[in-house]
Amino acid sequence: MSPILARHEGIAATESASVAPSFRDLFEANLALVWKVLRRLGVHERDLEDEAHEVFVIVHRRLRDYDAARPFRTWLLGICHRRAADYRRLSRHANESFVEAPEAKASERTIEEHYAEREQWARLHACLERLDDAKRTVLVLHDLEGLSLEEVAEIVGAPLQTVYSRVRSARQLLAALLGLEGGAP
Repeated sequence: MSPILARHEGIAATESASVAPSFRDLFEANLALVWKVLRRLGVHERDLEDEAHEVFVIVHRRLRDYDAARPFRTWLLGICHRRAADYRRLSRHANESFVEAPEAKASERTIEEHYAEREQWARLHACLERLDDAKRTVLVLHDLEGLSLEEVAEIVGAPLQTVYSRVRSARQLLAALLGLEGGAP
């Protein structure tokens, strides 16, 4: 089996074990993830399509240089991290806020539950926006996307102990901003 195929969680194994997934397969399997991560890392809704496109342009350009010994998802999220950081550095994006739509299907909830969940997401994201970029990034990648701290350290290019410290600090700040008693959510 191709190392890329073996490492890539979003692509099911094909009949031919030696065939790597096509770029189109990688794109289709990862677009939702890229979109969600870019959004959580501070890319405004109106710019998500363009920024996701840029991520996949980079993936396409660098795919042949991809080290199959590394997890594909970590490599992809590293590209998302750098793209979102570049986006946030632009002065025109400095003071924008956003609200992420909940992922559950609306038909599964009452209207009250739907609006309550939207309000919770809005509150969470308003608080995330108040964190500095370094803390926000490690918190999103570790706590919301489920990456290990080792993977986060690799993505952000920081020592593991620094990542531990940033996550702990980000959780404390987020808890304080959300007005939670007793620490992190």
